[in-house]
Formats: sequence, structure tokens, C-alpha cells
Amino acid sequence: VHLRTIDEAVENYRTLSDQLLKDDLDADSAQGERARAAVAQEIVATKTREFHTLGVVLGARYDNSPIILDDGSAPPAEHYANYQPSAHPGCLAPHAWLDDGSSLYDHLGLGYTLLLLDDSAAVLAQEIEDAASDAGVPLARLDLRGTKLDALYAAPLALIRPDQFVAWRGSDADAEALVRKISGHEYSETRNPEIHSAKLR
Repeated sequence: VHLRTIDEAVENYRTLSDQLLKDDLDADSAQGERARAAVAQEIVATKTREFHTLGVVLGARYDNSPIILDDGSAPPAEHYANYQPSAHPGCLAPHAWLDDGSSLYDHLGLGYTLLLLDDSAAVLAQEIEDAASDAGVPLARLDLRGTKLDALYAAPLALIRPDQFVAWRGSDADAEALVRKISGHEYSETRNPEIHSAKLR
């Protein structure tokens, strides 16, 4: 994410203000008008991108993260300006306005938020809640059944991280393994098996 942002900054830094200076820019003459028109075209050609970066700002994505569970789907195409909302794991959770006029983001907590989007996943949602409680992972369920957000998220369940990025989505999972994955327990134990073993003794 940082590298992509830096690359975009470098691209936008290729043309600086002093490089756009031309003779007679402030001249009250036909020559001055031509100079200003030429600079205007150059500004549009070289600086427009700098002010249309929604794809960079909202389209950041965490690939290959040890605390995100990939679902095998294709992520949206990256583009500096075009932002395509997607619940692909690692992407920013797609926003939606709820029936009461509130923002979905207003309901996301300080810990993980489990979006229950369809009746078919109610049992698994409870299993994930129980697994999170057992592991000491802060998680709150947000019941959004009947809101048709299952189409937006392309799944009956979606697990949102505290930073509002999608950690997992799906309809089937080993709840305990899922919680260990998205909370970093699995990664920690793999990286530090001696420490984990000592804790168990």
C-alpha cells in the first residue's frame, strides 16, 4: 500500500509548478493570451491525475496478508482514478447507506465486526462469535439480513477488521481456525513456536 502511494506521488511530482512557467504569462497582450492557453493545456495534461486519485485513496488493497483469508476470487483492477467497491478480502469494506439513513461505517466497532447478511449463515455467525469470545478477540455481530447487502458483499457473511478492511467473507468456515487466522494467532504461533509452546506449559 505504501509503495503504491509513493509511486503515485512520484508520478504526480514529474511536473512541478516552476516547469510550467513561460514567458509573457502575465502580459496583457495576444502573446500573453497564447502563453496562458498553452500553459492551461499543459496543466490539464500533466496535473489532472494529481487531483483524481480516488482509486489510490479508497482502492488500496492488502494482498498476501497473514491476517486476511483469501477466498480465491479475483480482486478488482487497480487504477489511480477509478475506484471499484469490492468485498474481496483485503479491500476496503464497501460502503452502504442503511434503511434508517445511517452509514454502514457508523456501525463498525473498534474491534472486528461480523456482518450477517443472510439467514443461511446464522449458525456459522454464532460459531464465529463463540470462537472469537473464546480467543479473546473483540468482535461484534451486525445483523443486516434483509438489506440486500449480501449482493454487494457477494457472501452471506463478511468479517471486517477494525481498520474497515475485509478480513474474510464466505458461507463456510472452520470458525476457530478463521478467528485464529484473522487475529494473528496462527501467524504468531507459526513464527514463534517456542514461545507459544512455553505458554501452553
